[in-house]
Amino acid sequence: MLPLISTLQAASQAGCLHVERLPALTPQLNSMLSEWQKIAGEFEIEVLYLALTIWSRVHGLVMVEITHHMPPFFDVPAEVFVREIQNMLVQYL
Repeated sequence: MLPLISTLQAASQAGCLHVERLPALTPQLNSMLSEWQKIAGEFEIEVLYLALTIWSRVHGLVMVEITHHMPPFFDVPAEVFVREIQNMLVQYL
C-alpha cells in the first residue's frame, strides 16, 4: 500500500487531491485513522482513508474476477477495471 499512499500524499501536497468532496469523518473513523497515522508516519488522514478505500475497490473487483463471479458475458474483465480506475481519478483528482 505504501506506493499508493505515497502517490496520494504527493497529489494532496500538489493540491490535486479533492478530499473536500468526501463526507465528513465520523469521530470513530477519525480515531481509527489517527491510530494508523501514528504507525504510518506523516501521511494525512484523508490520504490513508483514500488508500484503504481505493485498495478495497480494486481488491473487490479482483476477487469477483478470480472467484468467477463476473457474469459470463463479461469476456474482457479488464474493461471494468479500467473504468473503475478512471472513475476514481474523476472522483479524487
